[in-house]
Order: sequence, then C-alpha cells, then structure tokens
Amino acid sequence: MKNAKTFTVVCLLALVIGGLGLKTFSPTRGETIAQQRPARNTVPTTPGTKQSPNPRQAPEHVVYRLFFHHLVALKQRSEEVERQGKSGKALRQHYKTKIGLKDKDADLLDQIAEECDRDTAKVDAKAQKISHDRRRLA
Repeated sequence: MKNAKTFTVVCLLALVIGGLGLKTFSPTRGETIAQQRPARNTVPTTPGTKQSPNPRQAPEHVVYRLFFHHLVALKQRSEEVERQGKSGKALRQHYKTKIGLKDKDADLLDQIAEECDRDTAKVDAKAQKISHDRRRLA
C-alpha cells in the first residue's frame, strides 16, 4: 500500500513537471533558430561554431579595404585566365555589371582600388617589420 502511494505521488509529480515544461516550450512550426529570433543586430549563437560578423558591425575602412582588395584580386585572376587563352571579361567587369557603373566610373574605381591596395601593402610591410623588430628585441 505504501509503495502504491509513493508511486502515485511520483507519477503526479512527473505530470506536473512535464506540464510546466510543455507550457514554456514553443514549437518551431518549421522555423529555423534564426527565424524564431526577432532581434535585429544580433547573430544567433550556436555552441562550438564560428560566426561571421554582422556587416553592420565592421568598421567602414575595413569594408573598403576588403572591397578594393577584391577588385584587385578579380583583375589579377582575369589576367591569369586570359593568359590561358580564355575570356576574363566577366571577372574584370564583375562589380561594373553588379553595380551598373559606366566605363569611366569603373576605370576610376579600378584605379582607386589599385592605389589603395598598393598603399596598404606598403603600410602592412612597415608594420610587419616593426612587429618583427619588437619580437626580436623582446
């Protein structure tokens, strides 16, 4: 008799705890975690994975540096493709087509990108030398 009462109490307790758990549970209805979260400027976190930064969080100079570097890399790749006897036009004109630039504006953008990439490479080389010298002295 004592075992029956204990069993009944344990079952009731399990039902109450289960009911509370279902009350706080919200079904996904086929939504992904990102779709469930209404937050705007936050990136959903998944344990054990690397996350891409939100583009709105990147400093402006970093965005321009990457954009200009990508322009230069596309131009270099188009030259490699053309040396193989293929057409590199699509690579060379990727952003011109994507953004809808005129020839004059696209040429100016390419020129600015090359200057920025060249100047940044010079500064990077100086910084690397300073860093190397500091490590050697330390």
